Amino acid sequence: MNRSEQLARLRKLKVQRCKENFWAFCKTISPDFYDDERPHLKLLCDTLQAFYEDRIIRNPEDKEWRIVPFPIFGVEVCDLLFIEMPPRFGKTRTITLWCAWILGKDNGFKFMYTSYNDDAAADTSRFVRQCIDQDKTDIGSFIYSDIFNASLQVDNKAINKWALKGQYFNFIAAGKGGSVTGKGCNALIVDDPVKNAEEALNDNESEKTWNWYRDTLMSRVEEKGKILINHTRWPRKDLIQRLLDKYEKDTRKPYYELIMKAWDGEKILCPALMSMSTYLEKERLLGDEVFQANYNQNVSDQKGRMYHKFLIQHKALDEESVGYVAAYCDYADAGTDYMALIIGAVVAGEEHSMFFVKDVLYTQTGVDEYIDEFVTMLIDYHVDFLRVESNNGGKGFAQNVEEKLYKRGGEAEVVAEYNTSNKETRIRTGANLVQSIMVYPPDWKERWPEFSEHVIQFQRVGKNKFDDGPDVLTMAAEDLEYGGVMIYG
Repeated sequence: MNRSEQLARLRKLKVQRCKENFWAFCKTISPDFYDDERPHLKLLCDTLQAFYEDRIIRNPEDKEWRIVPFPIFGVEVCDLLFIEMPPRFGKTRTITLWCAWILGKDNGFKFMYTSYNDDAAADTSRFVRQCIDQDKTDIGSFIYSDIFNASLQVDNKAINKWALKGQYFNFIAAGKGGSVTGKGCNALIVDDPVKNAEEALNDNESEKTWNWYRDTLMSRVEEKGKILINHTRWPRKDLIQRLLDKYEKDTRKPYYELIMKAWDGEKILCPALMSMSTYLEKERLLGDEVFQANYNQNVSDQKGRMYHKFLIQHKALDEESVGYVAAYCDYADAGTDYMALIIGAVVAGEEHSMFFVKDVLYTQTGVDEYIDEFVTMLIDYHVDFLRVESNNGGKGFAQNVEEKLYKRGGEAEVVAEYNTSNKETRIRTGANLVQSIMVYPPDWKERWPEFSEHVIQFQRVGKNKFDDGPDVLTMAAEDLEYGGVMIYG
Protein backbone atom coordinates (compact mmCIF):
# COMPACT_ATOMS: atom_id res chain seq x y z
CA MET A 1 0.00 0.00 0.00
CA ASN A 2 1.54 3.32 -1.09
CA ARG A 3 1.39 6.55 0.95
CA SER A 4 -1.57 7.93 -0.99
CA GLU A 5 -3.57 4.77 -0.31
CA GLN A 6 -2.57 4.86 3.38
CA LEU A 7 -3.76 8.45 3.72
CA ALA A 8 -7.02 7.62 1.99
CA ARG A 9 -7.57 4.68 4.35
CA LEU A 10 -6.80 6.79 7.43
CA ARG A 11 -9.14 9.49 6.18
CA LYS A 12 -11.91 6.93 5.68
CA LEU A 13 -11.40 5.59 9.23
CA LYS A 14 -11.53 9.12 10.62
CA VAL A 15 -14.79 9.84 8.80
CA GLN A 16 -16.30 6.65 10.17
CA ARG A 17 -15.15 7.59 13.67
CA CYS A 18 -16.78 11.03 13.33
CA LYS A 19 -20.06 9.42 12.34
CA GLU A 20 -19.99 7.14 15.35
CA ASN A 21 -18.58 9.46 18.00
CA PHE A 22 -19.75 13.01 18.64
CA TRP A 23 -16.56 14.04 20.47
CA ALA A 24 -14.47 12.91 17.48
CA PHE A 25 -16.79 14.88 15.19
CA CYS A 26 -16.33 18.07 17.26
CA LYS A 27 -12.55 17.67 17.36
CA THR A 28 -12.47 17.19 13.60
CA ILE A 29 -14.82 20.02 12.65
CA SER A 30 -13.47 22.51 15.19
CA PRO A 31 -10.01 21.36 16.36
CA ASP A 32 -9.08 24.85 17.61
CA PHE A 33 -11.68 24.63 20.38
CA TYR A 34 -12.18 20.93 21.10
CA ASP A 35 -8.99 19.37 22.42
CA ASP A 36 -8.00 16.95 25.16
CA GLU A 37 -6.89 19.82 27.41
CA ARG A 38 -10.57 20.68 27.86
CA PRO A 39 -12.01 17.50 29.41
CA HIS A 40 -15.22 19.27 30.41
CA LEU A 41 -16.09 19.50 26.70
CA LYS A 42 -15.57 15.78 26.25
CA LEU A 43 -17.87 15.13 29.21
CA LEU A 44 -20.47 17.41 27.64
CA CYS A 45 -20.14 15.70 24.24
CA ASP A 46 -20.33 12.21 25.73
CA THR A 47 -23.44 13.12 27.72
CA LEU A 48 -25.19 14.63 24.71
CA GLN A 49 -24.41 11.58 22.59
CA ALA A 50 -25.70 9.24 25.30
CA PHE A 51 -28.87 11.33 25.56
CA TYR A 52 -29.53 11.09 21.81
CA GLU A 53 -28.73 7.37 21.69
CA ASP A 54 -31.03 6.46 24.61
CA ARG A 55 -28.08 5.42 26.78
CA ILE A 56 -29.10 7.37 29.89
CA ILE A 57 -31.16 4.64 31.50
CA ARG A 58 -32.37 3.08 34.75
CA ASN A 59 -34.05 -0.13 35.80
CA PRO A 60 -37.56 -0.06 37.33
CA GLU A 61 -36.14 -0.50 40.84
CA ASP A 62 -33.49 2.24 40.46
CA LYS A 63 -33.84 5.87 41.52
CA GLU A 64 -30.79 7.26 39.75
CA TRP A 65 -29.99 7.41 36.05
CA ARG A 66 -26.77 6.00 34.67
CA ILE A 67 -24.99 6.22 31.33
CA VAL A 68 -24.30 2.87 29.67
CA PRO A 69 -22.01 2.13 26.67
CA PHE A 70 -24.80 0.80 24.45
CA PRO A 71 -28.63 0.90 24.35
CA ILE A 72 -30.45 -1.64 26.51
CA PHE A 73 -33.96 -2.84 25.80
CA GLY A 74 -36.59 -3.13 28.52
CA VAL A 75 -35.32 -0.24 30.68
CA GLU A 76 -36.51 3.32 31.28
CA VAL A 77 -34.82 5.89 29.04
CA CYS A 78 -34.25 9.50 30.10
CA ASP A 79 -35.88 12.11 27.89
CA LEU A 80 -35.20 15.25 29.98
CA LEU A 81 -31.64 16.59 30.30
CA PHE A 82 -30.47 19.67 32.23
CA ILE A 83 -27.07 21.13 31.34
CA GLU A 84 -25.77 23.54 33.98
CA MET A 85 -22.43 25.15 33.15
CA PRO A 86 -20.77 28.55 33.57
CA PRO A 87 -21.10 31.09 30.74
CA ARG A 88 -18.54 31.04 27.92
CA PHE A 89 -17.51 27.43 28.48
CA GLY A 90 -18.78 26.10 25.13
CA LYS A 91 -22.21 24.73 25.93
CA THR A 92 -24.19 26.47 23.15
CA ARG A 93 -21.41 25.93 20.62
CA THR A 94 -21.43 22.22 21.43
CA ILE A 95 -25.22 21.98 21.16
CA THR A 96 -24.99 23.64 17.74
CA LEU A 97 -22.61 20.90 16.55
CA TRP A 98 -24.78 18.25 18.25
CA CYS A 99 -27.74 19.31 16.11
CA ALA A 100 -25.66 19.17 12.93
CA TRP A 101 -24.22 15.75 13.87
CA ILE A 102 -27.66 14.26 14.50
CA LEU A 103 -29.03 15.63 11.21
CA GLY A 104 -26.14 13.95 9.41
CA LYS A 105 -27.10 10.63 10.97
CA ASP A 106 -30.89 11.08 10.59
CA ASN A 107 -32.07 13.57 7.96
CA GLY A 108 -35.66 13.23 9.16
CA PHE A 109 -34.92 14.42 12.71
CA LYS A 110 -36.76 17.60 13.74
CA PHE A 111 -35.38 20.19 16.17
CA MET A 112 -37.18 23.04 17.88
CA TYR A 113 -34.68 25.52 19.29
CA THR A 114 -35.64 28.38 21.60
CA SER A 115 -33.72 31.11 23.37
CA TYR A 116 -34.37 34.42 25.16
CA ASN A 117 -35.30 36.31 21.97
CA ASP A 118 -35.71 35.80 18.22
CA ASP A 119 -32.24 37.14 17.37
CA ALA A 120 -30.44 34.77 19.75
CA ALA A 121 -32.46 31.81 18.46
CA ALA A 122 -31.84 32.83 14.83
CA ASP A 123 -28.09 33.08 15.43
CA THR A 124 -27.86 29.48 16.59
CA SER A 125 -30.10 28.33 13.75
CA ARG A 126 -27.74 30.08 11.32
CA PHE A 127 -24.67 28.44 12.89
CA VAL A 128 -26.17 24.95 12.53
CA ARG A 129 -27.06 25.67 8.93
CA GLN A 130 -23.62 27.11 8.14
CA CYS A 131 -21.95 24.03 9.61
CA ILE A 132 -23.92 21.81 7.24
CA ASP A 133 -23.47 24.12 4.23
CA GLN A 134 -19.80 24.96 4.73
CA ASP A 135 -17.55 25.35 1.69
CA LYS A 136 -14.14 23.70 1.63
CA THR A 137 -11.23 26.15 1.62
CA ASP A 138 -8.37 23.89 2.71
CA ILE A 139 -7.90 20.57 0.97
CA GLY A 140 -6.31 19.05 4.07
CA SER A 141 -9.11 19.98 6.47
CA PHE A 142 -12.42 18.25 7.17
CA ILE A 143 -15.79 19.89 6.71
CA TYR A 144 -19.29 18.57 7.28
CA SER A 145 -19.79 17.30 3.73
CA ASP A 146 -16.65 15.18 4.05
CA ILE A 147 -18.39 13.25 6.80
CA PHE A 148 -22.12 13.34 6.09
CA ASN A 149 -24.10 13.26 2.87
CA ALA A 150 -26.61 15.96 3.81
CA SER A 151 -27.44 19.29 2.20
CA LEU A 152 -29.98 22.07 2.60
CA GLN A 153 -33.25 22.28 0.73
CA VAL A 154 -32.69 25.16 -1.68
CA ASP A 155 -36.21 26.62 -1.44
CA ASN A 156 -36.59 26.04 2.31
CA LYS A 157 -33.70 27.59 4.21
CA ALA A 158 -35.00 30.67 5.98
CA ILE A 159 -33.05 31.62 9.08
CA ASN A 160 -35.78 30.59 11.55
CA LYS A 161 -37.07 27.53 9.67
CA TRP A 162 -35.20 25.32 7.25
CA ALA A 163 -34.97 21.77 5.97
CA LEU A 164 -32.58 19.27 4.47
CA LYS A 165 -33.22 17.98 0.97
CA GLY A 166 -36.34 15.86 0.82
CA GLN A 167 -37.74 17.14 4.15
CA TYR A 168 -40.49 19.60 5.07
CA PHE A 169 -38.54 21.00 8.02
CA ASN A 170 -35.66 19.94 10.25
CA PHE A 171 -34.98 23.04 12.32
CA ILE A 172 -37.21 25.76 13.66
CA ALA A 173 -35.98 28.58 15.89
CA ALA A 174 -37.98 31.00 18.03
CA GLY A 175 -37.38 33.47 20.82
CA LYS A 176 -39.23 33.31 24.11
CA GLY A 177 -42.93 33.74 23.50
CA GLY A 178 -42.47 33.32 19.75
CA SER A 179 -44.77 31.37 17.47
CA VAL A 180 -44.27 27.61 17.21
CA THR A 181 -47.91 26.83 16.51
CA GLY A 182 -48.61 23.64 14.63
CA LYS A 183 -45.01 22.43 14.72
CA GLY A 184 -43.84 19.18 16.29
CA CYS A 185 -40.30 18.07 17.09
CA ASN A 186 -38.17 15.09 18.08
CA ALA A 187 -36.02 17.29 20.30
CA LEU A 188 -36.89 20.55 22.06
CA ILE A 189 -33.90 22.67 23.05
CA VAL A 190 -34.41 25.50 25.51
CA ASP A 191 -31.12 27.39 25.52
CA ASP A 192 -30.57 30.36 27.83
CA PRO A 193 -34.20 31.53 28.11
CA VAL A 194 -33.01 34.42 30.34
CA LYS A 195 -31.01 37.24 28.77
CA ASN A 196 -29.40 38.92 31.80
CA ALA A 197 -29.52 39.48 35.55
CA GLU A 198 -32.17 42.18 35.32
CA GLU A 199 -34.53 39.79 33.56
CA ALA A 200 -33.55 36.84 35.77
CA LEU A 201 -34.46 38.71 38.96
CA ASN A 202 -37.77 39.94 37.54
CA ASP A 203 -40.62 37.79 38.89
CA ASN A 204 -42.89 38.64 35.94
CA GLU A 205 -40.26 37.50 33.43
CA SER A 206 -39.71 34.32 35.40
CA GLU A 207 -43.42 33.59 35.30
CA LYS A 208 -43.55 34.34 31.57
CA THR A 209 -40.72 31.88 30.85
CA TRP A 210 -42.37 29.17 32.93
CA ASN A 211 -45.80 29.60 31.36
CA TRP A 212 -44.37 29.55 27.82
CA TYR A 213 -42.45 26.34 28.52
CA ARG A 214 -45.34 24.62 30.29
CA ASP A 215 -48.25 25.76 28.14
CA THR A 216 -46.67 25.95 24.67
CA LEU A 217 -43.31 24.23 24.24
CA MET A 218 -43.97 20.93 25.98
CA SER A 219 -46.96 20.23 23.76
CA ARG A 220 -44.71 20.41 20.67
CA VAL A 221 -42.57 17.42 21.65
CA GLU A 222 -43.62 14.30 19.80
CA GLU A 223 -43.95 10.82 21.34
CA LYS A 224 -40.58 9.58 22.66
CA GLY A 225 -39.15 13.02 21.94
CA LYS A 226 -36.46 14.62 24.08
CA ILE A 227 -36.19 17.90 25.97
CA LEU A 228 -32.81 19.54 26.53
CA ILE A 229 -32.67 22.56 28.84
CA ASN A 230 -29.35 24.33 28.75
CA HIS A 231 -28.77 27.59 30.53
CA THR A 232 -26.60 29.63 32.80
CA ARG A 233 -28.18 29.36 36.23
CA TRP A 234 -29.70 32.41 37.91
CA PRO A 235 -30.95 33.14 41.42
CA ARG A 236 -34.58 32.69 42.35
CA LYS A 237 -36.89 30.88 39.95
CA ASP A 238 -35.03 30.14 36.73
CA LEU A 239 -36.54 27.46 34.49
CA ILE A 240 -34.41 24.59 35.80
CA GLN A 241 -35.21 25.56 39.38
CA ARG A 242 -38.91 25.60 38.58
CA LEU A 243 -38.61 22.04 37.29
CA LEU A 244 -36.45 20.91 40.21
CA ASP A 245 -39.12 22.25 42.57
CA LYS A 246 -41.86 20.58 40.55
CA TYR A 247 -40.23 17.17 40.90
CA GLU A 248 -38.81 17.70 44.40
CA LYS A 249 -41.07 15.14 46.07
CA ASP A 250 -40.62 12.51 43.36
CA THR A 251 -38.41 9.66 44.57
CA ARG A 252 -37.51 8.84 40.96
CA LYS A 253 -36.58 12.10 39.22
CA PRO A 254 -37.46 12.23 35.49
CA TYR A 255 -34.43 14.36 34.63
CA TYR A 256 -30.67 13.85 34.33
CA GLU A 257 -28.46 16.76 35.43
CA LEU A 258 -25.01 17.53 34.06
CA ILE A 259 -23.58 20.06 36.52
CA MET A 260 -20.20 21.75 36.14
CA LYS A 261 -18.80 24.34 38.52
CA ALA A 262 -16.18 26.88 37.44
CA TRP A 263 -14.45 26.09 40.76
CA ASP A 264 -15.26 22.83 42.54
CA GLY A 265 -13.34 23.59 45.70
CA GLU A 266 -10.14 21.98 44.43
CA LYS A 267 -9.59 22.99 40.82
CA ILE A 268 -10.73 25.35 38.08
CA LEU A 269 -12.98 23.69 35.49
CA CYS A 270 -10.91 24.77 32.49
CA PRO A 271 -7.91 27.11 33.02
CA ALA A 272 -7.69 27.73 29.26
CA LEU A 273 -11.15 29.34 29.32
CA MET A 274 -11.02 30.87 32.81
CA SER A 275 -7.96 31.19 35.02
CA MET A 276 -8.11 31.33 38.80
CA SER A 277 -7.28 35.04 38.75
CA THR A 278 -10.14 35.72 36.32
CA TYR A 279 -12.48 33.65 38.49
CA LEU A 280 -11.59 35.67 41.58
CA GLU A 281 -11.95 38.94 39.69
CA LYS A 282 -15.43 38.02 38.52
CA GLU A 283 -16.31 36.97 42.07
CA ARG A 284 -15.29 40.43 43.28
CA LEU A 285 -17.21 42.27 40.56
CA LEU A 286 -20.46 40.31 40.58
CA GLY A 287 -22.90 40.14 43.45
CA ASP A 288 -22.42 36.91 45.39
CA GLU A 289 -25.94 35.70 44.64
CA VAL A 290 -25.55 36.05 40.85
CA PHE A 291 -21.93 34.89 40.78
CA GLN A 292 -22.59 31.66 42.67
CA ALA A 293 -25.55 30.84 40.42
CA ASN A 294 -23.81 31.74 37.13
CA TYR A 295 -20.46 30.12 37.75
CA ASN A 296 -20.95 27.43 40.39
CA GLN A 297 -24.60 26.43 39.85
CA ASN A 298 -25.40 27.34 43.47
CA VAL A 299 -28.87 28.75 43.17
CA SER A 300 -30.58 30.35 46.12
CA ASP A 301 -32.84 33.25 46.81
CA GLN A 302 -30.86 35.80 48.80
CA LYS A 303 -34.07 36.93 50.44
CA GLY A 304 -34.47 33.42 51.83
CA ARG A 305 -30.93 32.96 53.13
CA MET A 306 -30.39 32.17 56.77
CA TYR A 307 -27.31 34.39 57.10
CA HIS A 308 -26.96 37.87 55.64
CA LYS A 309 -24.08 39.25 57.73
CA PHE A 310 -20.57 37.84 57.97
CA LEU A 311 -18.14 39.64 60.27
CA ILE A 312 -14.62 39.84 58.80
CA GLN A 313 -11.39 40.17 60.78
CA HIS A 314 -9.41 43.04 59.23
CA LYS A 315 -6.48 43.27 61.65
CA ALA A 316 -4.38 40.88 63.69
CA LEU A 317 -5.62 39.92 67.13
CA ASP A 318 -3.87 41.19 70.22
CA GLU A 319 -2.84 37.86 71.72
CA GLU A 320 -3.26 39.26 75.21
CA SER A 321 -6.96 39.73 74.49
CA VAL A 322 -7.46 36.04 73.68
CA GLY A 323 -9.04 34.22 76.57
CA TYR A 324 -8.57 30.71 75.14
CA VAL A 325 -8.67 28.73 71.91
CA ALA A 326 -11.75 26.55 71.42
CA ALA A 327 -12.80 23.97 68.85
CA TYR A 328 -16.21 22.59 67.96
CA CYS A 329 -16.99 19.48 65.94
CA ASP A 330 -20.11 18.18 64.21
CA TYR A 331 -19.00 14.57 63.74
CA ALA A 332 -19.54 12.39 60.68
CA ASP A 333 -17.80 9.13 59.85
CA ALA A 334 -18.43 8.99 56.12
CA GLY A 335 -21.20 9.25 53.55
CA THR A 336 -23.08 12.31 52.41
CA ASP A 337 -22.71 14.32 55.64
CA TYR A 338 -19.64 16.42 56.32
CA MET A 339 -17.47 16.28 59.40
CA ALA A 340 -17.17 19.93 60.40
CA LEU A 341 -14.47 21.22 62.77
CA ILE A 342 -13.93 24.90 63.53
CA ILE A 343 -11.09 26.27 65.62
CA GLY A 344 -11.05 29.82 66.88
CA ALA A 345 -9.78 32.30 69.43
CA VAL A 346 -12.32 33.41 72.03
CA VAL A 347 -12.15 37.08 72.97
CA ALA A 348 -14.34 38.59 75.68
CA GLY A 349 -16.53 41.47 74.52
CA GLU A 350 -18.76 44.03 76.23
CA GLU A 351 -21.97 42.16 75.43
CA HIS A 352 -20.72 38.66 74.63
CA SER A 353 -17.59 36.78 73.66
CA MET A 354 -16.44 36.82 70.02
CA PHE A 355 -15.14 33.77 68.16
CA PHE A 356 -12.35 34.54 65.66
CA VAL A 357 -12.18 31.55 63.29
CA LYS A 358 -8.60 30.34 62.80
CA ASP A 359 -9.13 27.17 60.79
CA VAL A 360 -11.74 24.76 59.47
CA LEU A 361 -11.68 21.06 58.58
CA TYR A 362 -14.68 20.14 56.45
CA THR A 363 -14.70 16.73 54.77
CA GLN A 364 -16.85 13.83 53.59
CA THR A 365 -14.01 11.31 53.85
CA GLY A 366 -14.00 8.48 56.39
CA VAL A 367 -12.80 9.06 59.95
CA ASP A 368 -9.63 7.00 59.40
CA GLU A 369 -8.61 9.44 56.68
CA TYR A 370 -9.05 12.66 58.63
CA ILE A 371 -8.51 11.87 62.32
CA ASP A 372 -4.73 12.40 62.27
CA GLU A 373 -5.13 15.78 60.57
CA PHE A 374 -7.87 16.59 63.08
CA VAL A 375 -5.57 15.91 66.05
CA THR A 376 -2.66 17.77 64.42
CA MET A 377 -4.80 20.89 64.05
CA LEU A 378 -5.74 20.77 67.74
CA ILE A 379 -2.07 20.61 68.67
CA ASP A 380 -0.82 23.20 66.18
CA TYR A 381 -3.39 25.78 67.29
CA HIS A 382 -2.86 25.01 71.00
CA VAL A 383 -6.56 24.31 71.46
CA ASP A 384 -7.65 24.49 75.10
CA PHE A 385 -11.13 23.06 74.71
CA LEU A 386 -12.89 20.78 72.18
CA ARG A 387 -16.60 20.05 72.19
CA VAL A 388 -17.86 17.19 70.00
CA GLU A 389 -21.54 16.59 69.33
CA SER A 390 -21.86 12.98 70.47
CA ASN A 391 -24.90 12.07 68.37
CA ASN A 392 -24.42 9.28 65.79
CA GLY A 393 -21.13 7.94 67.10
CA GLY A 394 -19.61 11.21 68.18
CA LYS A 395 -18.89 9.98 71.71
CA GLY A 396 -16.63 7.19 70.50
CA PHE A 397 -14.93 9.59 68.11
CA ALA A 398 -14.27 12.06 70.95
CA GLN A 399 -12.68 9.30 73.03
CA ASN A 400 -10.49 8.30 70.10
CA VAL A 401 -9.40 11.91 69.57
CA GLU A 402 -8.66 12.35 73.27
CA GLU A 403 -6.48 9.23 73.33
CA LYS A 404 -4.48 10.26 70.24
CA LEU A 405 -4.23 13.83 71.46
CA TYR A 406 -2.72 12.99 74.83
CA LYS A 407 -0.29 10.48 73.30
CA ARG A 408 1.07 13.34 71.20
CA GLY A 409 1.27 15.81 74.08
CA GLY A 410 -1.90 17.78 73.39
CA GLU A 411 -3.64 19.31 76.39
CA ALA A 412 -7.11 20.19 75.10
CA GLU A 413 -10.06 19.31 77.30
CA VAL A 414 -12.33 17.08 75.20
CA VAL A 415 -16.06 17.02 75.93
CA ALA A 416 -18.68 14.93 74.10
CA GLU A 417 -22.18 16.32 74.41
CA TYR A 418 -25.42 14.72 73.21
CA ASN A 419 -27.84 17.19 71.65
CA THR A 420 -31.54 16.43 71.99
CA SER A 421 -32.92 19.54 70.26
CA ASN A 422 -34.02 19.56 66.63
CA LYS A 423 -31.07 20.57 64.42
CA GLU A 424 -33.07 22.64 61.95
CA THR A 425 -34.85 24.54 64.73
CA ARG A 426 -31.57 25.14 66.58
CA ILE A 427 -29.90 26.55 63.45
CA ARG A 428 -32.85 28.81 62.71
CA THR A 429 -33.15 30.22 66.24
CA GLY A 430 -29.39 30.65 66.57
CA ALA A 431 -28.88 32.49 63.26
CA ASN A 432 -28.74 36.00 64.75
CA LEU A 433 -26.30 34.79 67.38
CA VAL A 434 -24.02 33.24 64.76
CA GLN A 435 -24.00 36.50 62.79
CA SER A 436 -23.12 38.49 65.94
CA ILE A 437 -20.38 36.27 67.39
CA MET A 438 -18.50 34.52 64.55
CA VAL A 439 -15.66 36.46 62.90
CA TYR A 440 -13.99 35.10 59.72
CA PRO A 441 -10.63 35.81 58.07
CA PRO A 442 -10.84 37.90 54.87
CA ASP A 443 -9.99 34.93 52.63
CA TRP A 444 -12.34 32.42 54.27
CA LYS A 445 -14.22 31.71 51.02
CA GLU A 446 -11.00 30.76 49.23
CA ARG A 447 -9.58 28.76 52.15
CA TRP A 448 -12.73 26.75 52.85
CA PRO A 449 -14.84 26.90 49.67
CA GLU A 450 -17.28 24.08 50.45
CA PHE A 451 -17.77 25.16 54.05
CA SER A 452 -18.34 28.83 53.12
CA GLU A 453 -20.62 27.89 50.23
CA HIS A 454 -22.86 25.72 52.42
CA VAL A 455 -23.05 28.43 55.07
CA ILE A 456 -23.68 31.35 52.70
CA GLN A 457 -26.27 29.50 50.60
CA PHE A 458 -28.15 27.97 53.54
CA GLN A 459 -31.88 28.71 53.23
CA ARG A 460 -34.19 29.65 56.09
CA VAL A 461 -37.15 27.84 54.53
CA GLY A 462 -37.04 24.73 52.35
CA LYS A 463 -34.79 21.75 51.97
CA ASN A 464 -31.03 22.25 52.41
CA LYS A 465 -28.77 19.51 51.13
CA PHE A 466 -26.03 20.23 53.70
CA ASP A 467 -26.47 21.65 57.20
CA ASP A 468 -23.17 20.61 58.82
CA GLY A 469 -21.49 24.02 58.49
CA PRO A 470 -24.39 26.00 60.02
CA ASP A 471 -24.77 23.34 62.71
CA VAL A 472 -21.19 23.62 63.96
CA LEU A 473 -21.35 27.44 63.88
CA THR A 474 -24.54 27.33 65.92
CA MET A 475 -22.94 24.93 68.40
CA ALA A 476 -20.02 27.33 68.97
CA ALA A 477 -22.16 30.48 69.17
CA GLU A 478 -24.59 28.98 71.67
CA ASP A 479 -21.77 27.63 73.81
CA LEU A 480 -20.17 31.07 74.05
CA GLU A 481 -23.42 32.96 74.58
CA TYR A 482 -25.02 30.70 77.14
CA GLY A 483 -22.34 30.32 79.74
CA GLY A 484 -19.21 29.86 77.69
CA VAL A 485 -16.38 27.58 78.74
CA MET A 486 -14.37 27.81 81.96
CA ILE A 487 -10.70 27.01 81.45
CA TYR A 488 -8.62 26.31 84.55
CA GLY A 489 -4.92 26.96 84.44
